[in-house]
Amino acid sequence: MDLPAQFLNHSCDPNIGVVKELNEGGSYDFVALRDIEEGEEVLFDYETTEYEVGAFADCKCGADICRRNIKGYKYNKDVILEQYGGKNVAGYLTQE
Repeated sequence: MDLPAQFLNHSCDPNIGVVKELNEGGSYDFVALRDIEEGEEVLFDYETTEYEVGAFADCKCGADICRRNIKGYKYNKDVILEQYGGKNVAGYLTQE
């Protein structure tokens, strides 16, 4: 994972998401999905950028909608597309 994502933790109910298309530098930008309170941890959903997640499997994010198991877009495509409405998912994952 590239910067700044390697310093962000995962949540199944994140407060930021990726912009679908790459920026001029060839990386993904992040956008707030809701208001973020001062001091609140900035979190994103790893399965919106990773085809397969190998760093960990058991999710302990504590969100009400926690998927409990994080394996990657490859395995949870339908859930990810439904949750984000096809937005805020890395473009390379949604290309046919």
